[in-house]
Amino acid sequence: QNKTISEIKESDINSLIFQRLEKIKPQSVNKEMVVLKQIFKYAKKCNYIITIPDIEKQKEIAARREAFSDDEIQEIISTAKTRIDEITNARSKYDREMLLQYILFLMYTGIRIGEALSIQLKNINGDYAILGKSKTIKREIFLNDNAKQAIEKITYDNQSFLFLNYQGKPVKSFKKSFNALLSATSMKNIVGKNLLTLYSFRHFYITSAIKTGIPLTTIAIQCGTSLKMIQKNYNHLTIHQVKNDLK
Repeated sequence: QNKTISEIKESDINSLIFQRLEKIKPQSVNKEMVVLKQIFKYAKKCNYIITIPDIEKQKEIAARREAFSDDEIQEIISTAKTRIDEITNARSKYDREMLLQYILFLMYTGIRIGEALSIQLKNINGDYAILGKSKTIKREIFLNDNAKQAIEKITYDNQSFLFLNYQGKPVKSFKKSFNALLSATSMKNIVGKNLLTLYSFRHFYITSAIKTGIPLTTIAIQCGTSLKMIQKNYNHLTIHQVKNDLK
């Protein structure tokens, strides 16, 4: 703005910070502001200015794990099925089929990735399943028709865990195989960036449930979380739902 250092006001600095935040991360903006503050300190030392403008430190915003969009969900499922059909190796085909069942189960239950891996067949009874472990308390979840259909082909011994690897042992993680699947989609550029992960299927479930109009308390119970958490993290959706209800 072609101003001398004595003419620069806090509003000018705030405007600059806003412009920089649109281009770089808060952490990088803070580094730039450290340099700017040193310049002001030097200017005060030389009596060019009387006081140093207040420069507020910007908080680093943690990268949120987003929910998959409907189009992304369709692409993932379609790609997963294609990868199953194109492979002939029995072990690889089994692993890919198990991954697809796991993804669908997460989508239609909304539970956490570790909770799904903790379920044993003996703890599934019709529309309900008891989780082997939970972040909150040991609890029971509802299985809708889609969730039941996702696992209907699994017919192990009654004592087995729901998701087993080719050797018949409980799967510890689907992360590696899921990243391989994601790499075969148009979303391959985000692999490893902690943006869209297996946890995003939980977000997809919650987002879809809110849009459908399911009560937040019901969603919270199914997902094993608090109403406060739902309101905090999905406020943009809940406010939209309230607006529709009030209309």
